[in-house]
Amino acid sequence: MAIKSLSTELITQSTLDNKRGFREASVFIPYIKFPPELEVKLIYPFGGAAARFIARLQDKNKTVSVYLDINSSLGCMDSMYWEIYPAADGDIARFIMGDEEKEMFEAILESLNEEE
Repeated sequence: MAIKSLSTELITQSTLDNKRGFREASVFIPYIKFPPELEVKLIYPFGGAAARFIARLQDKNKTVSVYLDINSSLGCMDSMYWEIYPAADGDIARFIMGDEEKEMFEAILESLNEEE
């Protein structure tokens, strides 16, 4: 579904959320238990993401960016997924929401523990 330009239609945040399906999808987002060694900063979900956060190890500066894509507006998965960057290999890594959070946190910790 294409979203009209703001110059041709005033779109409120609520209207935008409804068009993207954020409200309906939010019931499927699982509760997440973060590993205790992680510090997490929630950030605004820019670029079409449903949620975004930055993770780092306590008292460290290196970070990993994480976003949730619920409608493949940012990637190419057929289901809701988390994407992290950078993964340990310097590329992105994607994880199916609701099934692969454990693997996602393992990948985040692996990336954060890599030497800079």
